[in-house]
Amino acid sequence: MILVLTYHMVGETPVGAEPNFYTVSARQFDRQLEALKNSRSQPVSVEHLVKNGVPPDNRHLLTFDDGTADHYEIVFPLLQKHGMRGLFFVPTANVDQRGFLTRGQVRELVAAGHVIGLHGHQHLRMDQSSPEEVRRQFELSQNIIADLAGSKTAAFRRRADSSTIASAMPPRNAVSASSEPCIGVTIAIPSCSRLKPSPSTGYTTDEKFLDILNARNFRLLYAGKEILKRMIPLRAYESLRRLMFKFSKTD
Repeated sequence: MILVLTYHMVGETPVGAEPNFYTVSARQFDRQLEALKNSRSQPVSVEHLVKNGVPPDNRHLLTFDDGTADHYEIVFPLLQKHGMRGLFFVPTANVDQRGFLTRGQVRELVAAGHVIGLHGHQHLRMDQSSPEEVRRQFELSQNIIADLAGSKTAAFRRRADSSTIASAMPPRNAVSASSEPCIGVTIAIPSCSRLKPSPSTGYTTDEKFLDILNARNFRLLYAGKEILKRMIPLRAYESLRRLMFKFSKTD
């Protein structure tokens, strides 16, 4: 089983600002990496998955969405501190834009052993785009990443809801043509049914993180969340989600 730990922004929320649900503080992230290092789980690389498929023992994969500047300024040094590697999903239209990774920073990440994955070019909702637009987005993004990283990438994450939507898949010559999204991240392997998703948020306490590592109640909670997302409007779901986690947050 592979635990895929999914992060977005890592950093501190400005005083007086409304906390972003998915933003994890640097201290929180540091503690989670330490807990992960001390767990029984071992890292697995994208290269290993492509060549050998999913290993039978407990493994984990650290992923980071959206290519924001904090991935270089905060995440990169902390991964180095703990001797870990990450998979960074970068919307290529945002590269060199304010608040996002620069071309030079992307190249530094690659040189340090990290992997850059596809996240579309303009970070569009792929489940709301035509097949032609999806193909254009991924082909453009793949070419830019190949230029930055020195080779095409074997991993992608689409920006979409949790539904299985065939039109949201990238071109066959870019990555896996599997129609099974599993965790929203697809790697060029025959099946991803043994990949277990886990987005880390600002409300993921140290205790909850250990529960995730130990797989306590995780599958049931994740399945319940996905069902709820399909039953109510997105804004109502996001408000309910924030309310549910608000009173359990500690730092």
